[in-house]
Amino acid sequence: MTEQVNLSKRIALGLEEWAGSARSSRFFEFYRKLLDIQSEIEEKAGAPWLKIDRDEISACLTAGKKILAYTDLKLDRTLLNAAFHRVACLFSEYPEILGPVPETLTAASFSLPPAWVEAWFNGEDFSPEPGGEAQPLLVPTLIQQALRPFLIGYAQALKGSFDQKKWGRSDCPVCGAKPEMAFLEKEVGARWCLCSACTTEWLFKRMQCPYCDNTEATTLSFLGSEDGLYRLYLCEECKAYLKAVDLRKTTREVDLPLE
Repeated sequence: MTEQVNLSKRIALGLEEWAGSARSSRFFEFYRKLLDIQSEIEEKAGAPWLKIDRDEISACLTAGKKILAYTDLKLDRTLLNAAFHRVACLFSEYPEILGPVPETLTAASFSLPPAWVEAWFNGEDFSPEPGGEAQPLLVPTLIQQALRPFLIGYAQALKGSFDQKKWGRSDCPVCGAKPEMAFLEKEVGARWCLCSACTTEWLFKRMQCPYCDNTEATTLSFLGSEDGLYRLYLCEECKAYLKAVDLRKTTREVDLPLE
């Protein structure tokens, strides 16, 4: 098992450095608070106990299945509920992020239904009715951000136990979530994705949308920054985009989760 690193705390410290360079805003303020919550939860959750059988992992990935099943997650429900409550209350302070948060979700008595967590983890559609009108992405986002510190622990435990170059699918090989970031490696410019939930990295095709799997070249494009360091990969089919950092364009060390 690899040494446990508090990734949320590392990102928070990096964000503090950024905020000191005239980039401070309510958006940065929101993220600093979110990372503080996740850092504390990550520390309390600690390293998960996980039996790693490399042959089983290899067979799972060969079959196109993510490594973790929901039943593999040994979650401290009290800690997860506390994480969800704090995350929901934080989002309620910043309605410009995803709209108003129903008071039902921020109530101290609210307990996150395990069925919601399982549905989110399995990528299933579910329609929770927390009371009041809520933006469709709100509840899944709250669940993901509350669960993220736990999933980071599992990803760290699995690090080095499989070949991230051989997965090639559009979802994370560890938890099945979609990427939130990508990077082009220095050597040959191959594109790697970064998981939005557990921060696992994996190799992925340059000419394929990770959100709808579209491979039609005429509907895929990218926009680049003036210095060439950043790219936005665009898909006309699903209207999604993926931000990427081209590591060939910089000599500084790039912290991808922070980016």
